[in-house]
Amino acid sequence: MNKFVPTFLVCFIFFLFIHNVSAHETWVKSNSHSRHFVTIDDDDDSIQVKFYRQDFGDYQDKISAYPFKNVEEAREYIQKNYSDFTSVKKLESWPVDTLVDTKKNKELWTATSSWNDEWEKKYADWLKSEITDDFYIRYNIPTDCADAVIGYRWIFARIYSLPVANTVSDTGSLFGHFSMRKQWEDLPTSANWYDDRLFMAALNYVMDMTSTRTIMNTDGFRVAVTQKGLQAGSFIVSQTNGSGHMRTITQNYYDDPTSLPIFTFSSTAPREVRPLYKEAFVDQAWPIRGVREIMAFRWPVVNRNSWTLNAKTNDSRYSEEQFDSTLQKQYMSFIQFVLSRVHKDYDPNSLVTTGITDLVNYTYIRIKIVRDGYEYCRSHDCRPGTQAYEDWSTPNRDAKFLIKFNEVEDLVRAFDPMYPGLLKNWLDSLNSNIINIEGTDLSLEQIRTLFERKLPSYNPSDSILKRWGLSSFLAVKY
Repeated sequence: MNKFVPTFLVCFIFFLFIHNVSAHETWVKSNSHSRHFVTIDDDDDSIQVKFYRQDFGDYQDKISAYPFKNVEEAREYIQKNYSDFTSVKKLESWPVDTLVDTKKNKELWTATSSWNDEWEKKYADWLKSEITDDFYIRYNIPTDCADAVIGYRWIFARIYSLPVANTVSDTGSLFGHFSMRKQWEDLPTSANWYDDRLFMAALNYVMDMTSTRTIMNTDGFRVAVTQKGLQAGSFIVSQTNGSGHMRTITQNYYDDPTSLPIFTFSSTAPREVRPLYKEAFVDQAWPIRGVREIMAFRWPVVNRNSWTLNAKTNDSRYSEEQFDSTLQKQYMSFIQFVLSRVHKDYDPNSLVTTGITDLVNYTYIRIKIVRDGYEYCRSHDCRPGTQAYEDWSTPNRDAKFLIKFNEVEDLVRAFDPMYPGLLKNWLDSLNSNIINIEGTDLSLEQIRTLFERKLPSYNPSDSILKRWGLSSFLAVKY
């Protein structure tokens, strides 16, 4: 197999490597009954200062979160506003008492089954049948990318009375089906998860208190590149400087030679009720430890009368082979290795159709974000450094847009010698697929050129035409 690695791929891997520096700093002020702590985080789309309060014996509550341009400004803010807080490498471990004696609700639900390979198969089947782009819209649940991954798992566990648990940020406490908080003890419950106010309160809490960082570092484990390891329910998590992203595998097509084997659904920031984004898995770059990994959730188990997470190496899907440098020398790209493992009879002629569909969908998502951001910023402060700017600006999204074009084209070029005409079909399709953007008809190839020339703006306060680089396009009659 061709060992040539495209220049784009080398640059992208290098970009990920040099940005694998996650800022996470903590300051605390405490007494015997409670503590306040403030953190700097850069794991979810921006650098933020987060302020928490925690009573002894209870889980923490997030009081506020403010975005900053860089870590230095965040530190200056903390030094000015929290001068009496002490910098610590790690918060002291405080036990959480999840038991109650007199109130109605003693736990979120009772786990009557335990996770095993058969339940993972049922979870995969449930994702395939239940998760559509409007899944969270149907139940009015706001999500960002990590929330969507957490939500699937928690909802399935609630429906089938399975255990579920995730590590909350900073304190490291395990929050799961067995947990209870004083303010929830009298909340009404229901047989239907979406009518269960206790469950919905807990779901909102765990979504707010977890992140790509907690899932990558603690709650997940790396899986083997096999049909079992890459079955629906596993997820792709990436964490770079100022940006985290997660995609859940929700569809597998291992027996269809005309389809790529893996499709994912994902959400994005800011956290809001939105459609999920479906895309084919065609990743060129190989996983890198701590930067981008394919993982699955660890199983909650009882150990000495308390819940904990099963050791990563105890799961039959566990493997470190996705980082194997020997394998990387044998295959031009990661997706080619994946295809060789799980879908050897794949017909690359479907690449063009799949790639075009993904790019069209991605374009329409950006159209909506640009419009919504522009309307919001007409009446709100969206200057750099504000939360609104972090919510509606699109620098990372725009970079991924070009990566999506290049990932598909690199794969098409790799297969073209074995399937003559594939590259021509791809290029023709880029030119023939037209999307109307604010009154201007643009082909996908023209859209790609605009982003290659860095003409579109990612500043949400700019005009919609400028956001797409159409001012320059119209001026020169591109």
